[in-house]
Amino acid sequence: MIRRYVYLGLVFVSLFFGSLSIQCSIHQPRATLQEAADFQQRTFTFCAQHPLGARWVVEVTGGEVAKGSIGLISAGSQSLLEGDCETALFQLSRVEGFSRFAFQGNLKRPIGAIKHQKLFWVINQMRTFAGSFSGDAQNLVAGLAIGIDSGLSKSFKTNMKSTGLTHLTAVSGANCAIVLSLFWYLCRRLRLGRNQRFIASVLALSAYVSLVGPQPSVLRAAFMMVVALFTLEFGRRIWVPASLLLAAATLLVIDPWLIADFGFWLSVMATFGLVLLTPAFTQRFEKHMPKGLAVSLAATLAAQLWCLPILVELQGGLTTYSVAANLLVEPMVPIITTLGLVATLLGPWLAPVGVVIFKLAAIPATFVVLIANSFAQAPETILKVPTDFLGITAVSGFVVASTIFLTRKNKTAGVLAIALIFIFSISLVPQIKLSIAWPPKDWSIVGCDVGQGDSLVVRSKNEVALIDVGKDENLIDSCLDRLGIKQIDLLVLTHFDLDHVGGLAGAERGRTIK
Repeated sequence: MIRRYVYLGLVFVSLFFGSLSIQCSIHQPRATLQEAADFQQRTFTFCAQHPLGARWVVEVTGGEVAKGSIGLISAGSQSLLEGDCETALFQLSRVEGFSRFAFQGNLKRPIGAIKHQKLFWVINQMRTFAGSFSGDAQNLVAGLAIGIDSGLSKSFKTNMKSTGLTHLTAVSGANCAIVLSLFWYLCRRLRLGRNQRFIASVLALSAYVSLVGPQPSVLRAAFMMVVALFTLEFGRRIWVPASLLLAAATLLVIDPWLIADFGFWLSVMATFGLVLLTPAFTQRFEKHMPKGLAVSLAATLAAQLWCLPILVELQGGLTTYSVAANLLVEPMVPIITTLGLVATLLGPWLAPVGVVIFKLAAIPATFVVLIANSFAQAPETILKVPTDFLGITAVSGFVVASTIFLTRKNKTAGVLAIALIFIFSISLVPQIKLSIAWPPKDWSIVGCDVGQGDSLVVRSKNEVALIDVGKDENLIDSCLDRLGIKQIDLLVLTHFDLDHVGGLAGAERGRTIK
């Protein structure tokens, strides 16, 4: 058995590095890489594909370049949608490090008109409709339904990150499960046969993936959903962790750069935790609480546990209120996702109906916004944990030990997990003590956390100076409240950018400025 796994591992490693070598040679032409290193300008004909992160992946042709990938830094005044093709002059620059992009391009001057591919027209119409609303609640609906979060305010994104709710706007397994379940149920009601039902459901899932784009978490979830649907319809038995492993391995061979994508690994780890630990957690929680609450809490904890090593590395610690926040918003997610998806499908063709459904979905989304903003204002949203090699190793050891204890009931693993929790607790004592006593009585200078921007409070001989107020009036108001400041003797606004003066109303709120 062990030998079989070794052979499979060697096959996967060979396929991974083989695929990486082939794709690098195809997508990174040497002549163009030299031009990019010299910051030369070059004319290309390109077609935009679905955006990954903040850049566009495009296919490049021109001269001796057969095919390549370019990170489009700026499109100038151009409004590019998926599938749009045009010829343009680019300022090239080299991409450093391990990247899917061969080079970066700043579009300097378009040559000719944009050619719109009809195949993508319907998808772009739906995305445009979903992204046309204002306000965090309505843009959260777009994020939950099809992963468009560009309309969310920076302060709300920061609050979602500090409360562990960022995953809501990253389309993943939950979204695919909702879509597949709804369509499969509809096919059952229409009395379609097993084969027709399976084919129709897979086509519906493929259409949804096309709508939200080939994000790593979506591709992983879609692959697993097809496997699960196959077993459901045709009565086959499959070990779910094996399907997860197969999905992850297949995607890494198709796109080797996913090996460095945190979103991909968070999706894989969260799913692995759900599959492995949810039953064990649920069994224990059911003894002390209603079954529905036990299942929700079990799923939240299971997913969070296996994501811990990555989250600690990304956030520098543990999100204090993440479990509570996720538990509160979880019942709203299926409602918002379903209504948002229906509105997105209908909106471009029946605008009044789509708008009404979208605004209806924004009602439960408002509750999610309230939870994120409320928890983000609580003290110590992140408990610092060492992020060096030993710290991450200890966190990973805790995750593995806890899993073995819960699934195998191994006492040694349980003792190890408890010991690691004790060590973490001891290391957090100074920080918790400082948090409880904050602000210290003899403080002189405090940097207020105002999100993007700056705000500095200086106290000398019981007189207070405030230098800049940040962008968000609620954040500066909360900071000054905690410091107990009722009078500002000197207010300095260094310059008039929004992230330095936008919160002025919050500084004035209930205070005298001399």
